[in-house]
Amino acid sequence: MRATFFAVAFASFMVVVANGLPAATFPTFVSFDPPGSTGTTPRGINASGVIVGNYLAGSGISTISHAFLRTADGAFTTIDPPDAVRATVATGINDSGTITGTYEDASSDVHGFLRSAAGAYLSFAVPGAAGATPFSINASGAVTGICVVDGITEESFIRDASGNFTTISMPGSDFFAQVINGAGAVAGQSDDPVSLVHHGFLRSPAGVITIFDAPGAGQTAGLGTIALGMNYLGTITGYYFDAQSKMHGFERNSKGEFITFEDPNARGGSNQGTVPLVINSAGLVAGSVYGRGFVSGFVRTASGTFDDFQAPQNLNTFPQAMNSGGSVTGYYYEGSVSHGFVLIPAP
Repeated sequence: MRATFFAVAFASFMVVVANGLPAATFPTFVSFDPPGSTGTTPRGINASGVIVGNYLAGSGISTISHAFLRTADGAFTTIDPPDAVRATVATGINDSGTITGTYEDASSDVHGFLRSAAGAYLSFAVPGAAGATPFSINASGAVTGICVVDGITEESFIRDASGNFTTISMPGSDFFAQVINGAGAVAGQSDDPVSLVHHGFLRSPAGVITIFDAPGAGQTAGLGTIALGMNYLGTITGYYFDAQSKMHGFERNSKGEFITFEDPNARGGSNQGTVPLVINSAGLVAGSVYGRGFVSGFVRTASGTFDDFQAPQNLNTFPQAMNSGGSVTGYYYEGSVSHGFVLIPAP
């Protein structure tokens, strides 16, 4: 299994051009921040290369989180809902340009929101719950995420494109929905409230819930399986903690078959290893690799090849989302300040 490491992607690009070799061999790494940002966190990217997320403005107790939209040519728009006051986060965008996210109003109530490509806003909350925090939106405009009931209990929900809500529940499990695909299937994390072991879950479009564990996942408190990404084929990716608390990547296909994998640059030890976050329609997986003394991003092809990358000066780099064309967005830290990036594959 080959691993290529781009220590500084755009610097490597410059070296290649200087040596007269084909520049298209390397991806393009672009760093960005919305104007006035004191910390940038991209969270979603669509097929057109439009990126959404949130940025911080101000300092100390005056810090406010704003949602942003960045077009493929680098233009920024702040996209806070009209009644947002302090904390707005855009968490996802579909290929039609509809954005979802969450915000806090003047009464400190938390709401989910949708923003159309034309800029129209719709606020929503899960009936009987305190607000909504969406994490993912699919092509039809259905969203999934979590809400709080009884003031303390977190539940997962689905809001379909018509505005109908469904909660995800099963006795003996706490669900944390992470992603909804084009078919309406939802995947995420299911925790046993007694043993505190993590499991993955899949909810089919028909409402059938399947709990699963990656092969080799530890079965004691704090260990287990974390499902984070899913493509339209129903292939799920994520990571699991083994009995020694090391993290390993996995894929689970629609037949329930697993493959596990390890970035060759990962190191052993507790809370080190390979952490996939997202999988696209081509089977590309993006995530982070821990254990080199810093955190790198990686892209794994469907054939098992890893390409690792980092922001300039070997700064800790955290991919968050990937589109159908393989462009990856996320953030990296320079000191205590986060900056956004997009890694665009070579033509």
